[in-house]
Amino acid sequence: MRSYYQEDLARFKVADTDQIVSVLSHRSGPGVTQEQKDAWREEVEILKAETGSLDYGRIFLEFTIPRMGKRADAMLLVQGILFVIEFKVGEVEYRKADVDQCVDYALDMRNFHEGSHDIPIAPVLVATNAQKHDNNYDMYDDEVIKPVLVGRSGLGHAITETVSRYGATAPMGSDAWERSRYRPTPTIIEAARVLYAKHDVADITRSESGAENLTTTTDTVERIIKKSKMLRRKSICFVTGVPGSGKTLAGLNLT
Repeated sequence: MRSYYQEDLARFKVADTDQIVSVLSHRSGPGVTQEQKDAWREEVEILKAETGSLDYGRIFLEFTIPRMGKRADAMLLVQGILFVIEFKVGEVEYRKADVDQCVDYALDMRNFHEGSHDIPIAPVLVATNAQKHDNNYDMYDDEVIKPVLVGRSGLGHAITETVSRYGATAPMGSDAWERSRYRPTPTIIEAARVLYAKHDVADITRSESGAENLTTTTDTVERIIKKSKMLRRKSICFVTGVPGSGKTLAGLNLT
C-alpha cells in the first residue's frame, strides 16, 4: 500500500472530509493524535477547495517514500504532471528545511519511481499562514520544477499555472503510474553484497593475510554465530588486521 488514501479527483472533492480523515487515522495505526487528525482535516479541506476547477486527475494522501522512510502529505497526478505537496499547517513562513523536504521527495520520485522518470514533477510547499510568494515556475534540466511556495489559497493557481506551462497532451494514465516500480539505489552494504554474491575468498587474488587466514577467520566467526543461535545468547566478535588484510571480505562471506 503506497498511500493511505487514493481517489480520482472528482470523487475526492465530493467525499466526506471526516470519512477521509477516518481512513487516514485507521491506516496510520494506533496512537494518532488529535492534532494530527486536525491537520489532516485542514489539508483535505484546502485540497478540495483549491482543486475545485479541475475535473480530472488522481490524488494520493500520505504517500510512502520507502527509501527515506517517510510519507509525503499528498501526491497529485494531473495532466501528466506529478505535484508533490507538503503541508505545514499553521506555519507563517517558508522555512528552508521545509522547502528542502519537499524537494527531496520530488527528487526521490524522479530518481527511483519508474513512472516518474520522464514526467514533470512540481514540489509544492503549502505553509498555511504564510504570505503570498511570487513563483516563477521555472524548470530544472531534469524536469523538476523549482519549488513552488504557496499559502492557504495559492495551491489552485499553482496547479493551473504549472499545467498550462508543462501539461502533457497525452499524459500517462494514473493506473500505469501507480503500477510503476519503485527501485531505490541500494545502500553501500547492499551493493557490496550483490557484487560479492557467488564469490568466496578463493576468488581473492591478493590479500595481506592470504586466503587461508581469511577462511580460518570466517569459519571461526561462523562457529560462534551457530553456537550463539543454539544457546540463544549474544556474542560480539572483534576482527582486527592491517588495512587490506581482508576484514571486510570476511564479513561479506558471512552475510
